[in-house]
Amino acid sequence: MAKHTKNAGHTPAGKAAKPSAAAGRSDGGYAVADFRTVEPELGTMDDLEQLADACREKGISLCLDFVMNHTSEDHEWARKARAGEPGYRDRCFFYDNWDIPNEFEKTVPQVFPTTAPGNFTWLDDCGQVVMATFYPYQWDLNYANPVVFNDMVENMFYLTNRGIDVIRLDAVPYIWKQLGTNCRNLPQVHTLVRLMRMACEVVCPGVLLLGEVVMEPSKVVPYFGTPEKPECHMLYNVTTMASTWHTLATADVSLLRHQMDTICTLQIF
Repeated sequence: MAKHTKNAGHTPAGKAAKPSAAAGRSDGGYAVADFRTVEPELGTMDDLEQLADACREKGISLCLDFVMNHTSEDHEWARKARAGEPGYRDRCFFYDNWDIPNEFEKTVPQVFPTTAPGNFTWLDDCGQVVMATFYPYQWDLNYANPVVFNDMVENMFYLTNRGIDVIRLDAVPYIWKQLGTNCRNLPQVHTLVRLMRMACEVVCPGVLLLGEVVMEPSKVVPYFGTPEKPECHMLYNVTTMASTWHTLATADVSLLRHQMDTICTLQIF
């Protein structure tokens, strides 16, 4: 694979592997059932390490999605939470009734209003409501619980120790929840990303953090942080990518011109 990627002129290589997800409910790999195994049809963790080594020999950096906002309902933490094991329901957002979820719904936008309406789902087997911002089988993690942050950072280090060069922080603006807000881009999110950057600089200083912030440019830039408090090394310029494709498809440059004018007015640092 590394040979073919290099011949195609791609550097770095992205999404070469993904953590294991539940069959039939993978959301393209974003419903993670185990952060420390690879999807069986793609190989094993040993195969991933060998791929990383082969890529590095050819000057290719290996990038891996790291899904921070949620796990699959089939993840060990979710299964233990569902069973009521002590300490595990605090890793997600469980409620005995719809009172608090309904308050959240007043201010939190829906990600998939047609295919997965709402931000919560009812669990018949345990008689509770759980927050599921994206799909009902993806349960949001509660980063107000420090155990969640510590364990997720440990999962990230496990992957970087396998040879991953770039960690793509998936859906990072969503990871902090606070009643009465839209639960997007909250200050605590930037604190968490900053802590991850600090941890990486100590443990794996050669690893880069790539933020996936699908927002307007003014919301994206803050994820770089500041010179004194850096956050992500790199960020997707999603709206520019989309407006570029729009220009190619329509032969109309007006949207792309507006996008570039907007970006040129932004101040970084």
